[in-house]
Amino acid sequence: MRAFIAIEVPHSIREKIKKIQDELPGEGLKHVEEENLHITLKFLGEIDESKAREIKNIIGSIKFSPFEVNCMGVGVFPNEKYIRVVWVGVESNGILEKLAEELNDKLEKIGFLTAKEKFTSHLTIARVKRKVDLHTFIPKHKNDFFGQFTVMEGDIKLKKSTLTPKGPIYEDL
Repeated sequence: MRAFIAIEVPHSIREKIKKIQDELPGEGLKHVEEENLHITLKFLGEIDESKAREIKNIIGSIKFSPFEVNCMGVGVFPNEKYIRVVWVGVESNGILEKLAEELNDKLEKIGFLTAKEKFTSHLTIARVKRKVDLHTFIPKHKNDFFGQFTVMEGDIKLKKSTLTPKGPIYEDL
């Protein structure tokens, strides 16, 4: 099964993001469905049931105090001249980055490779299929505030991703 580790985003924030997604061009972009908006801590790829159990144990072993996450601003990866992903920024005073690093360290011990790029906390709102012009969209929304929420132990989930012609279906494992 295809899997990843994520934190879900509250409905109120997803609704606000949906409003700006509606302003994105319809051509060349694939919007992330409102119910699928999340913060990915680690994409795992294909795993089996045995690995899923190990990963769930690792997730359960990570301890932290509740912390606040602010969803704000819009940007793109890798850059504005060659856009592949449109995202909403996620700020946690470095806590999400530390959690992702701890997850990586523990997952590496059971055979997962650590990402070459440094983890950048974000929330993907669209994937670019072919060149799009976002020169007015990005500046217009670069300082938007979508909301704040608290992340607590138990909010980090192992998710299964089933790819369908209509888009992915995510479910908790």
